[in-house]
Amino acid sequence: NTNSLYGNPSMIKIQNISEPGIIMSFEIEYNPIIPATINILDGSGIVNDFGTIPVHIDNNIVIEHLSFQLDFYNSSPIIITDIIPGDRTYFDSISIVDNKIIFINPIIDIGSEHAFDIQLFNGSGVSDIVDISINQISAFSTDSIEIAMIVTGECNYQIIEEEQYFSV
Repeated sequence: NTNSLYGNPSMIKIQNISEPGIIMSFEIEYNPIIPATINILDGSGIVNDFGTIPVHIDNNIVIEHLSFQLDFYNSSPIIITDIIPGDRTYFDSISIVDNKIIFINPIIDIGSEHAFDIQLFNGSGVSDIVDISINQISAFSTDSIEIAMIVTGECNYQIIEEEQYFSV
């Protein structure tokens, strides 16, 4: 695998570029494309408390590197606090920086449907609906083969306000 001019992984490798001239030559190689889909489903949580968003991945090769960015729209104050693995997902730890999630030594076994949940803390005291999408995905298999992750949807995350009772 190679990197693009912008430092992102590229599925194209250009090498053996000839000296500059009227006629130039080079070799181009395409890395295999292995598709997989990732989908975040609608989730919910209570004001000033935790909530979750389920994530489904449909993959036919084991994923051993995964990172992605969550983008929040109409955002109430929300903080990503944890990743809760599903039955086919294992990892040593995670790194969360500015809504970017990086799995450390993950293994996501072949399968479809539920892979893990994203746990959020809702810093809002009022109900709200937040649109959330996945962006900047990077995924690789055991042999460092890049996996073309296709995002199949966005989610609506509902912050639910509980009734409050006051006595005087």
